[in-house]
Amino acid sequence: MKTTIKILRSIAIIFIVVIIFRGFLYRVCFSYEVTQERKNIELTNLSFVHIIDSLSKDDMDIHEIMALSQELTNENLTFTFTDVSPDPNSAIEIGKANCIGYSSMYNAIGNYLIRKKGLASQYKFVHVVGKISFLGMDIHGLFDSSFFKNHDFNQMIDKDKNELIAVDPSLNDYFWIDFVACK
Repeated sequence: MKTTIKILRSIAIIFIVVIIFRGFLYRVCFSYEVTQERKNIELTNLSFVHIIDSLSKDDMDIHEIMALSQELTNENLTFTFTDVSPDPNSAIEIGKANCIGYSSMYNAIGNYLIRKKGLASQYKFVHVVGKISFLGMDIHGLFDSSFFKNHDFNQMIDKDKNELIAVDPSLNDYFWIDFVACK
């Protein structure tokens, strides 16, 4: 009986540690490598733009813009493996997207807010396509489906500091991992 309790306690501790440090562990084990850039799609859905405007503050910094972009993407989309439009204006209407649509939505919201706040000279969101590696091994070769041949994510570029932050909006929606490692 005592052995069973010790085993269950150990499993619980490991589980809690993995949950608490999931972002760090993910960034240690998985890395993204950009292979191409996708065209940014502007938001034209005026009712959605109105929602963004009502939730944004006048003095938002880049981290608040990134957080709001992610929050609105997560609230308005659910993940699907089916082929759907990558246009965020269509995705907002149907409420479903794959990794392309998630990244396109996040990108459109972020770039809209950057322009609205007058920060476009310093920051930009870039919708990119890449490969994901697990401990240095390309995981895309492990899947037969064309769906897994690449993965879409975003980079927020700080032009003044020459820094970038990589974000995977679809990963964030389901695993609450804010940033990813990018080569």
